Amino acid sequence: MKKRIIIGLLVLLAVISLVQIPAYAGTATRYSTQDKGYVPLDATLFDLFILRPMGIAACAVGVATSVWAFPFAATTGAGAEVGDKLFTEPFEYTFTRPIGYEY
Repeated sequence: MKKRIIIGLLVLLAVISLVQIPAYAGTATRYSTQDKGYVPLDATLFDLFILRPMGIAACAVGVATSVWAFPFAATTGAGAEVGDKLFTEPFEYTFTRPIGYEY
C-alpha cells in the first residue's frame, strides 16, 4: 500500500512538472540607468558584499594557478594569454571596476 502511494505521488509530480507554464524573466542584469550615473542600491550591495570578495578569491586562485601553469604555457608560447586570463582579468574586475557597475 505504501509503495502505491509513493509511486502515485511520483507520477503526479511528474505530470504536474510537465504541465506547468514556463515563466520568463525580465531584462538583462545591466541597468539602463547605469549610463546616466545612477546605480541602484541593490546592485551596489550585491557587488560590495558578494562579487568583490569572490573577485579577491579569484585573484588568489588566479595567481596560484598562473604560477603553476606558467612553465607549461611558456613552452608553447602562451605565457601572455595565461597571464591575462588568470592574473590581469580578475584584478581588473575586482579593483578597477566601479562599485555596482556591469556585474
